[in-house]
Amino acid sequence: APVLRHVDLRRAPVESLPQLPVLQSLVALSTKLSAATLEAVRRRTPGAAVDSTWASALHRSLKGATRVTVRTGGLCHREPEEEQVLLTLSAPKELTFLFTTFAIDEEKSRGVCMCCGGPTLTFWRDGEALDEVSFQHGEALRWSGWPADATLADERLVHFLAEKGVTGPLEELEEEREHELATRAAFDR
Repeated sequence: APVLRHVDLRRAPVESLPQLPVLQSLVALSTKLSAATLEAVRRRTPGAAVDSTWASALHRSLKGATRVTVRTGGLCHREPEEEQVLLTLSAPKELTFLFTTFAIDEEKSRGVCMCCGGPTLTFWRDGEALDEVSFQHGEALRWSGWPADATLADERLVHFLAEKGVTGPLEELEEEREHELATRAAFDR
């Protein structure tokens, strides 16, 4: 009989799971699995990596990062010779704070913008790139481990980067708000 070691249920409409005695990893983002079901999986397979929130999945991918660079450009149609590093963070306190700013509003995280995004945060450990996350219009993040662009639950990340001189995401967020207000005003007439 086949043995499941790695199970990816991103956005799957499952409400229960069978016994998975040799499970090594479970990705259960935006599923109908209850907290009790997920906790039971964690208890039965204590060594398994169980990601049930978008933030926990990202944090697992970035575990051990000792440096973050913020560069121009997004995740697709890259032109590395044209990209510029806008910021480098390596102070442990700054990295710890940065990781706390990845608060995701999973209910609002439903679609994928067709642009490449930018700027992009690259997470490093011992000179090796662990992963990359790009901004989408200052209000969402794109990462290959998520089923859609992740809408930020608050503005801490864009304000933190703006304080460090990377103002693009905050400027885009403000532009999006102005556009939304103008659109609403036009419809209210």
